[in-house]
Amino acid sequence: MLIEFSVTNFRSFAGKQTLSLVASKDTTLQDYNTFEPCKGLKGARVLRSAVLYGANASGKSNLLKAMNTLSYWVRHSLWPRKMFFPTMAPFKLGDSDEAPCEFEIVVFIDNVRYHYGLSAKQDCIYREWLVCYPDSRPQRWFEREYRPDTDSYDWWFGPKFAGGRSQHQVWRDSTRKDALFLTTSVSLNCEQLRKFYNWLSYLRVLGLSGTGSTHDMTSEGMFQTDKEEYAVLTDFVRKADLGIDRLELKKYESEEGLREETILAWHKTDNGEKAFDFSDEESDGTRQLFRLAGPWRYSLKYGLPLFIDELDRSLHPMLTRFLIEFFNSPQNTKNAQLIFTTHNTSLLAPDLFRRDQIWFAEKDKKRATQLYSLLDYSPRKDEAWERGYLTGRYGAIPVIGQWKW
Repeated sequence: MLIEFSVTNFRSFAGKQTLSLVASKDTTLQDYNTFEPCKGLKGARVLRSAVLYGANASGKSNLLKAMNTLSYWVRHSLWPRKMFFPTMAPFKLGDSDEAPCEFEIVVFIDNVRYHYGLSAKQDCIYREWLVCYPDSRPQRWFEREYRPDTDSYDWWFGPKFAGGRSQHQVWRDSTRKDALFLTTSVSLNCEQLRKFYNWLSYLRVLGLSGTGSTHDMTSEGMFQTDKEEYAVLTDFVRKADLGIDRLELKKYESEEGLREETILAWHKTDNGEKAFDFSDEESDGTRQLFRLAGPWRYSLKYGLPLFIDELDRSLHPMLTRFLIEFFNSPQNTKNAQLIFTTHNTSLLAPDLFRRDQIWFAEKDKKRATQLYSLLDYSPRKDEAWERGYLTGRYGAIPVIGQWKW
C-alpha cells in the first residue's frame, strides 16, 4: 500500500511537495475509509482513498504524471530512450531547470516498509537509493550517486543486501547511466528487490495523455481473454443502469483479411433485443465507465493503488460516488487505494470523505504547485465543505478576471 509520495523539481513542482495517505487521529469513518497496514506504523492507520481539487493548470495532473513517470521508468528502464518515454521535465519558471527531477515513495508490502528515492534527468540517473525496514529498523540496501567531474558513480551496498561482493559488481556494471539499478538488478535475478519492483511496476495511472500512461490491464483485454472477468465486467455494466443487458465479443474477418474483434452491447426492446456497436454507438459516459471497470477490478482484486485523472469525466455524480464507495468500504479486503483528481464539488461530503482525504493543489507567487490537505484549515466535521471551497475559504480555486469582447 502507498503511504507517501513526494516530488521535487518536476513540471509545476519546484520545492518538495508530499501527498501523505497516513490517516489523522480523527475517528470519523475510520472503519470504512481507513485501515491498519501493519505493526510497522505503530498503530497508525492508512487512507483507502484521496481526492485532489484545484483550478485548471494548478498542477493536479502533474502529481499523477510524476507517479506515472516513476512507475513507467521502473517498468521500462532497460529499454533504449525513445520519444514516447515520460520526460523528466524540471520546473521551468525558476533557477532549477537544469537540475534533476526527484521522486520519493514510501510503501508497505507484506508488512515491510520500503523507502525509495530517485533523482534523474532524461539521460542520467543522478542518485538512486532504497532503505528497507524489515524489522522496524532501517537497513540501507543500496545507493548510487553520480559524480559529473569523473562521469562515474559512488556505490554503497548494505550488509543486509542480497548477493555478495562479486554479485554486486555484476549488477552495478550492468546498470546503464540512464537506467535504474532497481530494474537492472531484478532483471539479473535479484529476488530481494522483486516484490518492491513488482509493486511499482503494477501501478495504474489512468486518464493522462502523452505521458506513456498506457497499461496492459485494460477492460477490453480482460473482457476478451478471461471468462471470469468477462462475467464480472458484464454484470458491472448491467448493474450501472446503462440500459445494457449483456455484452458480446464478436469476432470477424475484415475486408483486408485480418481477424478483428468488436464488442456488442445488447439492449432489450419490446420485441426482443438489439445490438449496438460498443465503441461507436454507446455514449461517452458508458464507454468511460467500461474503461474504468477493468483497472478498477484489477486494483481491488490485487490490493494495488489506482490513480485516475478526472475520475468524473463523462460520468453522472451518482456513478462517480458509486465507484468511490468500492474503495471506501470494509469489503475492500485487499486494501486497494484510489487517488484521483476531479472538479466535482458534490463529492466534498462528510458522509463520503474524511477531512484528511481531501487535498488541494494551488500555485504560489512563483507559479509553483503547493499541495495541502483540507485538514490544514481545521474545518468542523459537519461544515459545508463544498460551499466553503467554492467561496474560496480553502483556496485552490481560479481567480477569473473580467474580459471584454
